[in-house]
Amino acid sequence: MMETFQDRVRPRMQELGLNPTSLATKAGLDRGTVHKLLANDQQLPHPKTLMKLARALEVSEQWLLTGDAAPEDPVSPTTPPSNSSLRGDTKAAGVTPPNMRLLPNDVPVLGTAAGSHHAGSFIMEGIIDYVRRPPALVGARNVYAVFIEGTSMEPEHNPGDLRFIHPDRPARVGDSVIIQTSKGAMENVEGTIGRLAKRTATTITLQKLNPPALIEFEIATIFAMHKVLTMNELFGM
Repeated sequence: MMETFQDRVRPRMQELGLNPTSLATKAGLDRGTVHKLLANDQQLPHPKTLMKLARALEVSEQWLLTGDAAPEDPVSPTTPPSNSSLRGDTKAAGVTPPNMRLLPNDVPVLGTAAGSHHAGSFIMEGIIDYVRRPPALVGARNVYAVFIEGTSMEPEHNPGDLRFIHPDRPARVGDSVIIQTSKGAMENVEGTIGRLAKRTATTITLQKLNPPALIEFEIATIFAMHKVLTMNELFGM
């Protein structure tokens, strides 16, 4: 059986004489957060939570998350990061950015844009690739991604952009969404990206930006509507 995050936390707590409550206090976390993490062996911590737990347990974030590295002492919060590629006030403030290599490379990419400039349709082709999870999506279920091709949503979504979609986040008017439609059981599922402009009992209207246009869909033809996540949502801001 594969060792879990919790399998590494529990013995380390014992070595340091900590219980869940004292670990939460030492890490500066809510007690409920630590209790929930330890109670669910399928759950992984948010990157900020991981950083605090690693420092409290006096181990590296990488070892705590994956078990792949030695459980060495973490970087002191007052020590500037050694990565020479950091620039500006991030380095000056001694802020250590998330190590993207520690994040799971398990978000499926389900399609690329196909053909229609006006509608901006995506063929939902099944899994064509996998990409790394942004920090705020660690542990989130059902998330997927698509690549943008075409100009119908410039400058909000440009050709080649990767966009993450969270089916379980509610979409509001003004949000970018993917609407999935299918003409029949033997037809491809298409996903159209646009801004949610209007929703009624029978129709959903999307706004396109380039050229400006409104596209109306009958709800009876819609397979699903999913929210496209913003940069703030991807990084937990």
